[in-house]
Amino acid sequence: MRKKIVALIACSLVVVGGIQAQPDPKSSKKIAEEYFNVGKYQEALQNYLVYQSYDPTDLETKFRAGVCYFETGKLQDARRNFSSLQEEEKYTNPQLYFYLGLSSHSTFQFLDAIHHYKEYLRRIENNHPKRGMVKDKIRQCSFGIRIQQAKSSIFVENLGPRVNSAGNDFRPIPSMNQDGKFYFSSSREGNVGSLRNAAGEIAGIEGGYNSDMFSATSTGGQWAAPVPMSFLLNGFKNDVLLDFNRDGSQLYYFQGLTLYSGDIFVDTFRTRPEDRSLFPPLFQGPVRPWEGDCDLYFFQDTILLFSSQREGGLGGFDLYLTVHSKGFWSEPLNLGPKVNTAYDERGPFLATDGRTLYFSTNNPMRSIGDFDVVRIFYDDATEAWQDPWNPGVPLNSAEDDLHFRLSRDGMKAYFSSDRKNGFGQSDIYIAHFRESQREQTRTMNPIVFSQVRDFKLQFARRMGIVDDPSAFFSEDQIEKYFLEPLYYEENGDVLTGRNMRTLTAIADLMVRYPQIKIMLTSHSDGADPDNVDLFFSAKRAEAAMEFLARNGADLGHIMIRAVGKGYPRANSQLNDAPNPAGRQLNRRIDIAFFQTSGLPLRIRVKDPVVPEQMINTAWDFYSKSTQGLSYKLQIAESQQMFTHELLFRYPHAMIEKETTKGYYLYTVGLYKTFKSAGQLQQDLIRNGAQDTRIIPYIDGIRLEETQVAPLTKDFPDLENFLQR
Repeated sequence: MRKKIVALIACSLVVVGGIQAQPDPKSSKKIAEEYFNVGKYQEALQNYLVYQSYDPTDLETKFRAGVCYFETGKLQDARRNFSSLQEEEKYTNPQLYFYLGLSSHSTFQFLDAIHHYKEYLRRIENNHPKRGMVKDKIRQCSFGIRIQQAKSSIFVENLGPRVNSAGNDFRPIPSMNQDGKFYFSSSREGNVGSLRNAAGEIAGIEGGYNSDMFSATSTGGQWAAPVPMSFLLNGFKNDVLLDFNRDGSQLYYFQGLTLYSGDIFVDTFRTRPEDRSLFPPLFQGPVRPWEGDCDLYFFQDTILLFSSQREGGLGGFDLYLTVHSKGFWSEPLNLGPKVNTAYDERGPFLATDGRTLYFSTNNPMRSIGDFDVVRIFYDDATEAWQDPWNPGVPLNSAEDDLHFRLSRDGMKAYFSSDRKNGFGQSDIYIAHFRESQREQTRTMNPIVFSQVRDFKLQFARRMGIVDDPSAFFSEDQIEKYFLEPLYYEENGDVLTGRNMRTLTAIADLMVRYPQIKIMLTSHSDGADPDNVDLFFSAKRAEAAMEFLARNGADLGHIMIRAVGKGYPRANSQLNDAPNPAGRQLNRRIDIAFFQTSGLPLRIRVKDPVVPEQMINTAWDFYSKSTQGLSYKLQIAESQQMFTHELLFRYPHAMIEKETTKGYYLYTVGLYKTFKSAGQLQQDLIRNGAQDTRIIPYIDGIRLEETQVAPLTKDFPDLENFLQR
């Protein structure tokens, strides 16, 4: 084909006296069609326009020029060509309506796009191969209409022609160690791979540049020209950056004759050729890149997410997870039907919290056009994925939006897209957020969603508490309870009608299942004076406890904890003004259930829903600090309110109550190691607190002396507590 094109171009040129004449219009049409057939739309357009000047009545040439306008991002010119062809009765090519639909779709004119797509369907045969695809595009437009009104606080920018090329720029990965820097892969002019086809031979007009790996850096908001990675990495094949390990010392990359079949290598950035082996080591994992496994993402070095079309999936590409333990990677696990569908799911990215998963899907019930970036959250309480959420425009477009990754601080995300207003086939974009994405700035215990079930079962065995009832009962035998925290009034009244209904249900459960224990954790909005805030908080929890006891609950199975204003979920002030809504959310008694193992119960207490602008991170800190082993210092045991200044001088003050004895137990401090707790104990003694005790907790639950020894295997620091 390359020789044919060269011959056609040569025939169309006439050089006389050193002056080049205009190309022959007839030859220009043939050249244009050759370019058009191999997707070289810019070159095809130039030649179609030459031919149109010769024969403006050729309607098919006008249509093809419109297609070239569309494919090169000149949407207004494309619509002008297509609209004028609509008025031509002689022009009956149904493809006109398909491209009218695409043009409207690309500019989010979803109703117009649906109209054109349906007209296209009316004009083609029932067995036409595009019919199913066009029906999906109609579904995408319908989905786009449903989410079009949602307001977005995301700003998206193309990184511009200094970074992006006329080729394919894709798979951006933020630097592990440097802000304002990212890595990506690109098939662009000047690559080491040159113009090569799948056989490794120099390609002609139908070929493209093999991909190399690059880095790009921003200084003062200006992006410098990308820098190719070492010649030791970029070779004559397609080289595609996949990921780095956690500290950035290892690089995982793909190398193959095509982008869909090759091998995965691991590089350690040794710069001296004499320190390197002839071939870098292959990645020893369960992925099969030679069969199309792709989109690898490493989480905390030991968790690998990837996309695959392997047998046993739910559709085309599905997302899988594999875990590295004891020197081996586990058999890949399909993430299931909440994540995967009968369509394609690609490009997984798991945020730092280990629960928030971003990926791209072309499912028309989740996408406004081709691949869209969606977000889905794993709920530890139900051990299930929630419904996915599409952020809409401008993050997503009518084209492919892929390879989404948040930066370390969660303030921006990099992704690639082939939207029509770009500079090439696919460009690198940045999404900017107004505030840091919470999922990227916190960690949870356990670190990843796939460990939640085992973690909960292990804790159940240690503490004799929550277990999964489905292990003992069928689903229709399980009682399901969805409760809310006890929100109390501004005057401190806990026993409102709504709360009494909740407490009555809890009392009924505790009567029918006497082994159940509950913890009532009381918070405040900070309106009470500091010297009484904590004690008043405890008294509100007691009011709830007394109601439960009056309704038959065992008093010895009710634990009380008061933390006052120490760990608010919401800000009580916004912009230096009182925030009544935030105060209301903080006037709350949380409820936790224990010892439900083996019972036909599934109990969920809903978390308060806090608007993003109100979120206070103090509760997240407390939750994280109390996961696993922690220590506090008990400074008093009293039947009355304890008012010593030590309670207000030291942080993390808390009251617990032994309900059967009537004692209030006052503690301060919150530490993860016995040594740190011991240092605080010495400081307390120096300040007059002679009767102090270090108290260990597991997941926020106070341990008795007899419970400590069996837990030392799982929590070795408890040995220091036993040897005190």
